[in-house]
Amino acid sequence: MKNRGKLMKLNQHHLVPKLLIPNESDETNTLWSVYNVCSKNNNISLTSSNLVLPSYDMPFVGSSEGWLATLGKDFKLTLYKPFNNTIDIYLPVLFDELSINRYEMVMKFTTFTFDSISKPNNFIIVMIFGAYLRAAYIRPFQDSAWTIIPHLPNCIAFYYDDVLFHKGALFGTDFHQSRIVCFDISDDLSQLSFKWVREIQTNYNNVKRRIDKKYLVESCDGDHLLQVHRCSKITDTNGRATEYFVVSRLSFDQSKWEEIDNLGDQALFLGDNSSVSIDTSSSNSTKCQSNCIYFTDDKGGTNLNINNPLDMGVYNIGTKSLTRFDIDKNHLRKMGGRTPIWVVPTVFLP
Repeated sequence: MKNRGKLMKLNQHHLVPKLLIPNESDETNTLWSVYNVCSKNNNISLTSSNLVLPSYDMPFVGSSEGWLATLGKDFKLTLYKPFNNTIDIYLPVLFDELSINRYEMVMKFTTFTFDSISKPNNFIIVMIFGAYLRAAYIRPFQDSAWTIIPHLPNCIAFYYDDVLFHKGALFGTDFHQSRIVCFDISDDLSQLSFKWVREIQTNYNNVKRRIDKKYLVESCDGDHLLQVHRCSKITDTNGRATEYFVVSRLSFDQSKWEEIDNLGDQALFLGDNSSVSIDTSSSNSTKCQSNCIYFTDDKGGTNLNINNPLDMGVYNIGTKSLTRFDIDKNHLRKMGGRTPIWVVPTVFLP
């Protein structure tokens, strides 16, 4: 892809994601507070409290590249730029309106901008949706309908757990099985081609501990594709509780995942957002801890934590220690069991 080098340079300028939480004193149900979680003692700090976004009962379905998506009662998706209130994009209906639970029908999305400087509107959205975790894409300024990514050539069902663009290609990881798929995408998105990459197997014997979620993350230098396993246990009181994370790096030469225990000067941000890596040595993220994973609850666990959506914190890969965020539950009750979400303050705004 001819714009690949330019895209990689832009990706290196990610700012530290911020956490969106309902405003403590707001009575209109539309004001949101922005919190910074990067500090030496992991205390969250308020940075802004006047963002105007959809009401608290409007489900967030994800965030990517500074975009935040909501799902309305009419099943239509809307994209917002929380840090630029002039931009709203209305997308067509993606799935059958007879769905029982609209919030669970859209699981996650990611975006890819071909040239953020000269052609900021030339971008694609890939959404994971439905009970069978299918994937569909749309170019908001070119398409009038979503295109569902077809079944794989070998007809084996693929249930998308996460999707991410890396080096001009779309990668997807399977929810049930240990495999990953890669789609090569042309500049005009006129066609998709398929390429398989073998994934390492992971065995779990303890029935109360499980790999609850898999995330795909691009390293902050754009050179490597990482996969993170979120390993949890089910408790009698609080539902899902994250215990630790396992990080692997994709070896393209050997077509397999290699487990790593050191992220170096990187921090990862995981949740319902499109996963982000931050260079902790840069001036923009000096307070973020290196070799750490900052995480929030997500759709993999909110149904278990409906009254206590607080499976959020920081995991240190080196020390294998986990510290949870100290968040007032009263801030979260307005969200009806949903949890805060990471949003990246964008440098290059459309």
